[in-house]
Amino acid sequence: MYIDYLYLNNFTVFKTLNIEFSKGVNIFIGENGTGKTHLLKLLYAACKAAEPQISFPQKLVNCMLPDNYQISRLVNRDAKDAKIVISAEEQGLEEKVSTQLHFSKHNKKWNATVDDEEEWEQKLNKSNAIFIPAKEILSNCYNLGAAVAMRNVKFDDTYIDVINAAKIVINRLPGNGVVFEADGGKLLDMIRLENIIGGRVIYDEQTDSFYIENKGKQMEFNLLAEGIRKLALVLKLIQNGAIDKHTILFWDEP
Repeated sequence: MYIDYLYLNNFTVFKTLNIEFSKGVNIFIGENGTGKTHLLKLLYAACKAAEPQISFPQKLVNCMLPDNYQISRLVNRDAKDAKIVISAEEQGLEEKVSTQLHFSKHNKKWNATVDDEEEWEQKLNKSNAIFIPAKEILSNCYNLGAAVAMRNVKFDDTYIDVINAAKIVINRLPGNGVVFEADGGKLLDMIRLENIIGGRVIYDEQTDSFYIENKGKQMEFNLLAEGIRKLALVLKLIQNGAIDKHTILFWDEP
């Protein structure tokens, strides 16, 4: 799956925006406060909404965290309603699939109108998306999911989702250290990455904590430089199968 088009009307800081995306790497560059993270979270929520158990407007609200979970807070301050159109392609499909989200300043909670929701789910349900937030989170993951569920702390879904993805092995890589190959060339060498970060990334279920392990010795994640922690997170997500060549990766401030 790849997202090929986005249209926004009166969404957060945007009055009107049209973007056509490439099938490869797309980069948002702009000053602080221009809405780069808003775009990433919106597109991520749309991708996750391809899963039948996930609602697009509720996921968007859980990623953006407006006051009182009111999607109406995401309408541009100078407007009364907002419209979002996203289209995507899935490998093997002959035509594009799109979905639309409509909401206004009168909507309660995450109540909003979603067009073509069923088709979006049916045609894109094999898609996978990962969002890596700007702030490193694995060093503070201890009981975070439970604390958020009990409303003791407030973190948006991008943090909870990436922690869960780092904990759960979906498809462990083979022992040769190569993630995948394309056109006869090796795209990523896991052993080289482990050498860069100083060991392999492990998750201890008993302590609910992540460590870098090297020659039988473990180093707490919070004792590492933040740049190393961010690279270690990417490495762990790849090892677990959460990131592969079919994944749409949203990376805020890489």
